Amino acid sequence: MGQVKKEVVRDAILDAARALFVANGYAATTMADIARRAKMATSNIYVYFPSKLAVVYAVAEPWIRDHLVALEHDLAGVGEPSERIRRILISLFEELPSRDNGFANILMQAISLASAAEYRRDLLAWSEARISALIAQNLPPEQRASVRSDDVAHLVFMAFDGFALNHKFAGAVPSSRRVIDLLSALLVGARSARIS
Repeated sequence: MGQVKKEVVRDAILDAARALFVANGYAATTMADIARRAKMATSNIYVYFPSKLAVVYAVAEPWIRDHLVALEHDLAGVGEPSERIRRILISLFEELPSRDNGFANILMQAISLASAAEYRRDLLAWSEARISALIAQNLPPEQRASVRSDDVAHLVFMAFDGFALNHKFAGAVPSSRRVIDLLSALLVGARSARIS
């Protein structure tokens, strides 16, 4: 007979893992470390999660979802399409990479160490779909037909990885605003989109 899973135990595992990942990074955190912090046997974690990668995904999924849902609500208070597009990009290129001691880098580290069989695309696919919808909804009407928001969302997430990595080593840098301004101008069809 299988062990009965309890939400309180699962939450203890995730709380311990989140704290250790943020403090030590993904590679330096072991399942034994997580178990010790959660005050349980390591084998108990495997009842809930098949691997450390599954644990980091379980931590990352609500972290990303909550950020994107909050962004969507935040956009309701922003007036012009160009400012809404800028707000989306600021959120993804500056705010999310800096949250929780650079947790985005922890997720990137975990994914980079995963095998092809372990890698899950569902969180990225959900995030790209959400960003694609936000971009499409917030473009000026005359731009909606000419901008493939799903391709832009993919590009944005590829750039997000670079901004997250840059934040780890250099913190917030002024070049992110120049890139945000340029990409915003290109997306909204501004007559002048220049790099300064």
